[in-house]
Amino acid sequence: MSTKHLFAALVAAVGVSTTMAQEATPDVWTKFNDASLLSSRSRAEVLAELEIYRRSGLAELERGDATDPFSHQHRVASARYAAMRSSPEFASLVQTIAQRRGETADVATLATTR
Repeated sequence: MSTKHLFAALVAAVGVSTTMAQEATPDVWTKFNDASLLSSRSRAEVLAELEIYRRSGLAELERGDATDPFSHQHRVASARYAAMRSSPEFASLVQTIAQRRGETADVATLATTR
């Protein structure tokens, strides 16, 4: 390949890469400040769900690539998770975590009624 062809290819590559770049203008930033993107759950509720996910045994069963959601163990753990998620124990756990984190009790109470 001659130097002329190499230079032309380099100019074309640089031209294409600068054409595809987009400036981050304020109208692009505001698109991501949409209220619909905000979480509907409190941090306490998310942490409580993680805790019961671990306690139910699902975390251990879903560790790795070979998860079998149809296995007897997985179905039992899923049922245990669902029962724990809908129990008063879950609401209590959310309250405890919220208090530990300094969140208001009202936020934790609202989160458990979903």
